[in-house]
Amino acid sequence: SALSTENREKIRKSVISFADDRLVTIVNQVLDNVDDSFFDIAEKSTSTTEQTQYFDAMRELRKKRDAASKAFSKLFLDNLRSLDSSSSDKSSSHPENHNLSVEEELSLIQDDQLEESLAQSSIYTKARLRCSRQLTALEVRIGNLCSNIEIDEDNNPLDPQQIVAIFSKATDVIDLDLKARIILYKHFDKVIAKDFV
Repeated sequence: SALSTENREKIRKSVISFADDRLVTIVNQVLDNVDDSFFDIAEKSTSTTEQTQYFDAMRELRKKRDAASKAFSKLFLDNLRSLDSSSSDKSSSHPENHNLSVEEELSLIQDDQLEESLAQSSIYTKARLRCSRQLTALEVRIGNLCSNIEIDEDNNPLDPQQIVAIFSKATDVIDLDLKARIILYKHFDKVIAKDFV
C-alpha cells in the first residue's frame, strides 16, 4: 500500500539524518588521512621547499577542517531539502550546461582547474560503475519519498557526482595548492571506494 504522508515524512527525515551522519563521518576520516599524508610527505622529503609546503598545508588543514566539515553537512542538507521545492520539471534541477559536449564543457574550465576537475570526475565515474545497481534502487526509493519529482543521477542528492561536488565546494575553504588538493581527492576516492553505498 502507498505510504501515508506522515510515514513518508518520518522515513525521509530518518534517511536525511542517517546519510548526513555517515557522509560527515567519511569526510572527517578523509581529512584525518590527508593530515597524516601531508605530515609523512613533509617528514620524508629531502627538499626544504617541499617540507615547508606540506607542513604549511597540514597547518592550514588543521585550522580549517572543522569549517570544511560543517560546510559539507550544510551543503548536503541544503541539497537534500531542495527536493522539497523542486517541481516535476526535471530540467530545473539539471546543471545549466548539461547538454553541452565534453569539448564545450572543458573549454569553460581554466587550464589550472582541469586536473582537479578530472580528479573529481574519476571519483564519481568509478563510484557510479561500482554501485550502479544500488544507485538505481536508491533513485527509486528517494523518488517514492519525493512523489512530485522523478529522481535520476542528475538530481539524486546521494549520487556520487553530487557528493563529490559538495566535497569540493566544502573543502574550498581550505587553502591548498593543486598538488595538495589532488592528494585530498585521492584520499576521498579511497574512502568512497571502501565505504560508499
